[in-house]
Amino acid sequence: MAGYNGFSKSNNAVSAEANGRFPASKCAKILGVPVEFIRAQGSCEWHHTSKHFNTTPYYDLESIREHLETSEGQQQLSEIKADLASKKTATATIYENADVAWIEWSGTRNHPRATNYTATGATVTDGGGKFVEVRLPNGKTFRKGRDTRGFTVSVNGERVIG
Repeated sequence: MAGYNGFSKSNNAVSAEANGRFPASKCAKILGVPVEFIRAQGSCEWHHTSKHFNTTPYYDLESIREHLETSEGQQQLSEIKADLASKKTATATIYENADVAWIEWSGTRNHPRATNYTATGATVTDGGGKFVEVRLPNGKTFRKGRDTRGFTVSVNGERVIG
């Protein structure tokens, strides 16, 4: 049935959850496994969520539970856990005296406003994950996704991120 259940989910999304299909984060919580394992199984459908009509993939909890009980599923789970553990223990790369450029967004969804910022003399810590930490000379610290459009880090004129 088309329509929305409040502002968070479509009626179809609510119906899917009643039939055992959930977003990856909810499946992972129920099964006690990493979200990466759930996403590796592939979604079975998608539904609109939020008042902005975002699409969210939904996964069949019962089929993932059955796969998890097989030896192949246990092997895949152990490989994903090992990969996540190795990422956590990776040594961070620290870029001192770096030039950083980034965009900060303001305004509304319909009227966004982009402001470009640059800083020199920043310290950037790259732990090898999706995000890097930037510490500006004035002490302000923030995180940025390493693949974020408009975000670059340069050291001695050579671009190292972005």
